[in-house]
Amino acid sequence: MNKISMRNYAATITRVLLAGAAIFLTAHGLSSANPRSLSGIVQTGGTSSSQALPNVHVSLFEATTGQPTMLGQATTDASGQFSIRYTRGTSHSIFFVTADVGHGVEFVSILGPKLPSSVTLNELTTVAASYSMAQFLRSSVISGNSFGLQLAAGMNDNIVVAATGQSSAVLLSSPNADQTNSLRSTRSLANLLAACVQDPTVTATLFALTTPAGGSLRAIPRSPLQTLLVIPARTWMGSTP
Repeated sequence: MNKISMRNYAATITRVLLAGAAIFLTAHGLSSANPRSLSGIVQTGGTSSSQALPNVHVSLFEATTGQPTMLGQATTDASGQFSIRYTRGTSHSIFFVTADVGHGVEFVSILGPKLPSSVTLNELTTVAASYSMAQFLRSSVISGNSFGLQLAAGMNDNIVVAATGQSSAVLLSSPNADQTNSLRSTRSLANLLAACVQDPTVTATLFALTTPAGGSLRAIPRSPLQTLLVIPARTWMGSTP
C-alpha cells in the first residue's frame, strides 16, 4: 500500500471512529452540543412582574430515605440564571432544587425522577413543593421511599409547571380555576412568601403566627417552607386558618 493510500485509509478510519463516537454520545445524551446540565432561573414576584435574584446559591439534590444527596451547585448571575452540570439524569427516587434567597427564605422546585433541561424557582414552585411533599418534609429535608416521592412529584406537577414557575393547566382549568379555592390558595401563599423575600420582618411575624400556643422549641418554624406546611393543612381542605 503506497503512502497516499495509507493516508486515505487512516483518514477514513478516523472519520468512522468520530462518527461512531458522535452516535454513542447522542444516544446517551452526552453530545458536546447538548451538555448534561440543568439550566434555570431564580426569581421573585410572580411571572408577569418577576424580579430576577442574583448571587443566589442553588443546589441540585436527589431525595433518599435519609439525607438527600447533593449532585451539584451553582450561583445565579446578574440575571438570576444558573447552570448545574450533572452526570446522571434519571433516578429511582426524585430530584429537586433549592435556592437560598436570604432572610431565612428558601425556594424549592420539585423535578421528579427525570431531570428536565430547565427549571424555575420562585414562590409558587415552593408552595407547590410544600403541598405535594408535606408528608416527606422533615426539618426542610425531603426524604422518603421512592414510590411515595414519585407519586408526590406527580401531585406537584398538578399544581405548578416547574419549567416556567406558573400555575399548572390542572389548576387553571375546570373544575378548578375560579370554581374552587385551590388556585387562589396557592397564589395567596405565594404572595405571602414574596412578602417574606422583600421584608425579613414579615418572616418573623409569620413564624410567630404559625407557632402553636405554648409550643416547644421543636414546634417553632425554622423556615417559611416549614411554615407553609402548617397553612396548607388548613386551607387546602377548605377549613379556616
